[in-house]
Amino acid sequence: MRTPGGDFFIGQYVSRGPGRDALDPVNPTIVIRPWHLLPSKYAEGYKEGVHGVIVKTLSYSPSALESRVKHDNRLNFALAALEAADVDSASYPILTDGNGNITENIQGNVWIVKDGVLKTPTNRSSLAGDAQRLIFELAKNLSIEAKSEDVQPYDMYTADELFFSNTAYGLMPISKMDNRPIEGNIPGPITRQLMAAWSERAGVDIIDQANNYTAPDNQDLVIN
Repeated sequence: MRTPGGDFFIGQYVSRGPGRDALDPVNPTIVIRPWHLLPSKYAEGYKEGVHGVIVKTLSYSPSALESRVKHDNRLNFALAALEAADVDSASYPILTDGNGNITENIQGNVWIVKDGVLKTPTNRSSLAGDAQRLIFELAKNLSIEAKSEDVQPYDMYTADELFFSNTAYGLMPISKMDNRPIEGNIPGPITRQLMAAWSERAGVDIIDQANNYTAPDNQDLVIN
């Protein structure tokens, strides 16, 4: 059991189970793991923005491994994180496909705002994220034009606003790309609108929660 209080992740992990090779009959191994979410670690990013680094490590080609499925066969993500850290130790890596198009961050989707239009890379080579789908819905409700299309590094360098999205932090503004500062206020006006709409949908102010969150005692899993 876990100490009551706070917010939790619930992770579901399914493997094929034991077997000598892919043709052996197997019984899948299923693990469900809860652990505390710590919103406080996102507080500075909400206020100041985080840094992105476009790495040379590529996303998997969909012809080799389906990109839209959430899976843990992600050695390229580990390599991308190491590569980005060599450039900026506090950065979030951003991968591309074999054609130079932006795909995703290792834990979420990537968004740009240019001339009032919200854009995110297609899901040809990136995860079809739940947070991504929700942001499209929120943007529609706010009458913000939003589309999925090819995004190049140049588009990120020249964007009016940039942010990441995932289910843990919702939206995370980006203040610097490849050591290039993003001009204007951080977060930008459209990012702020979407963050407010996310908070309203979630029923909790995500920024206030991050600023004032105190983790429960004894967060580790206790086996009785």
